Amino acid sequence: MLRCLLSRKFQRMQNYLFIKTGVRCIKVDFLDIQYFEGSRRYTKIVTVKRNFIICSSLSRISSVLPESIFFRIHRSYIISLHHTSYFEKGVVFVAGKQLPIGRQYRGALLKKVTLLCGYSENETTIVCNSINELIKAEK
Repeated sequence: MLRCLLSRKFQRMQNYLFIKTGVRCIKVDFLDIQYFEGSRRYTKIVTVKRNFIICSSLSRISSVLPESIFFRIHRSYIISLHHTSYFEKGVVFVAGKQLPIGRQYRGALLKKVTLLCGYSENETTIVCNSINELIKAEK
């Protein structure tokens, strides 16, 4: 499946990749991909239109994904930042699905996103003062 694409010398394409299903190679735009879910040698690719299961590890797939769009949040998940609704302690919500954030990925996720801190409308306390404070609160 995608293994044939990854085993060759791969020149990163700008906005899409191709997924081989049977005799067809289907073009999938990066912006349509919501997340990847890995399970040993197989990876499920969840897109806006349909899902694919390919015979390739999550680590191998992550090597060809643009870092500006995708981020690994767990040993079993890579998410699209475009489809991320919000995240809170230990979980991220992507396209209505709750996915776990691994401990080793939490700090990197907070550094990756633009995080504005301030007052909540319903509360009189500051939500967070700094990224370091938020990372401490996550622990």
